[in-house]
Amino acid sequence: MGATLFGIPTTVFWIDVCASWLFVAGLIQIARTVAHAQGMDKIAPFGLLFFATAMGVFGSEHFTATASVAALMPRWIPAHTFWVYLVGLEFLGGAVLISVGVGARVAAAVMGATLLLFVFVLDIPAVVRNPGNRFSWALALRQLAFSGGAFAFALSTGIPRRQSFPRFFIGVPSVFYGVQHLLHPAYVPGVPLQKLTPEWIQGRIMLSYFVGVVLILAGVCLLVNRKARVAATLLALTILLTIAWVYVPMLYAAPKDVVALNFFFDTLLFCGAILMLANATSKEATRRSNGATGAKIRGLTVACFACVVLLGAARVRAAQKSDDSRYASMAPIEQYLMPDEQAEIALARSAAPASISNDASVMVLGRKGYTTAVKGTNGFLCIVERSWGASTDLPEFWNPKIVSPICFNPPAAKTFVPLFLMKTQLVLAGKSKPEIVRTIASALDRKELPPLDPGAMCYMMSKQQYLSDEDKSAGPHLMFFVSGDTTKSWGGNLPGSPVIAANDPEERATVFIIAVGKWSDGTRPGTH
Repeated sequence: MGATLFGIPTTVFWIDVCASWLFVAGLIQIARTVAHAQGMDKIAPFGLLFFATAMGVFGSEHFTATASVAALMPRWIPAHTFWVYLVGLEFLGGAVLISVGVGARVAAAVMGATLLLFVFVLDIPAVVRNPGNRFSWALALRQLAFSGGAFAFALSTGIPRRQSFPRFFIGVPSVFYGVQHLLHPAYVPGVPLQKLTPEWIQGRIMLSYFVGVVLILAGVCLLVNRKARVAATLLALTILLTIAWVYVPMLYAAPKDVVALNFFFDTLLFCGAILMLANATSKEATRRSNGATGAKIRGLTVACFACVVLLGAARVRAAQKSDDSRYASMAPIEQYLMPDEQAEIALARSAAPASISNDASVMVLGRKGYTTAVKGTNGFLCIVERSWGASTDLPEFWNPKIVSPICFNPPAAKTFVPLFLMKTQLVLAGKSKPEIVRTIASALDRKELPPLDPGAMCYMMSKQQYLSDEDKSAGPHLMFFVSGDTTKSWGGNLPGSPVIAANDPEERATVFIIAVGKWSDGTRPGTH
């Protein structure tokens, strides 16, 4: 993660400082409004608080993670660092003005315009390059929703028609997100980005269906301007429930992880934008036909509940038929062990060319953990990694069929392997996934595990790799381990880039995967 302040990574430290100050200042500012509000109107003022806090947090990252932010900018824009600092200053300054109630509407208008500019400069080109990638659409609509919340507040001067395009900016993303929740319920709820909800979050699938239905219903209400204020308020409360149910536990499990913090504040910003729209929307429609309104809301609630029950039942039935249900818990240890030690040694060495693996140390798995079976001379270490080498939120974390031959170079053997060995000990001790995550995080915080050395990498070139039931093999490849979330600085996952990147917040590292043309025995994939 780089430099630290008081034992906390610098980026995380300043996120905590900015969030704390802005939240307290904003809470003081809205206290009187909340005290005089009635019913659901007590919730709407919190939109400014959530919006300002999250925008300030993201503004701080422009100064603490400048290179990563600059890597997001198109090449044709000059002076990347200058613009990163300028936008960061704008976000921080605007967040402060909104929190203290000075020039707040002007600040919101400027931030709304900037966020809308991001949609045209950054997000729409990404969608054009990858029109079939749902995450590109999710990111573009996310920025649109954020800008919609800012404009809703900036234009809240008592003229209802001015809220038309803010309603559109939030209504369209809500409907799209709702559909994504129903199609892909395993992904994080709220803003459905490229992260699976951890399996240890109870009721995560049912919650995703519920949030999806509410997003669609509320989005439609916003688009047709029917009970928009009530719909926005109920949607914001649903997103707030999601934060408490999913993102707070994720943050608790990894409080010093920048990725977990970003997901938390990203969802909080979405909630804030919706509440800002609710607070700016005219109450006129709410005052009319209270009886009819109540009946319609009750009808929507019943329909919503029915949809959730039906979808949830279908999901449970599907899960019962799924192979992944077999991996809900750890199998007997015998299923993970290889009875022939020499066969495991040979399998481990197959991860790299013989010129490397023949002189490498080899560790094999026993009932008490990994032990050294062969002591090498070149500093490399070869092992057969089992399923728990993956992140705990993957469905096949306990799949006993997974065997992943790996040869680590000396820097990785020294600084990356200790984490896997500790994880193995926790698994063999019968620890649950949340306990494993917390223990690893604590060990990293206390520096009981070494920081990654530069140049840490490994070979995964074995024909005999079995990485999942679906894909079996990932082909011959190399993996490089870099501390923190450095995906953008390597150009990972970009169109045409040969670099595949996977950030693992549990290990606080990014793994870069680069395919190679031959297996360790010199043959090419597809030949024998």
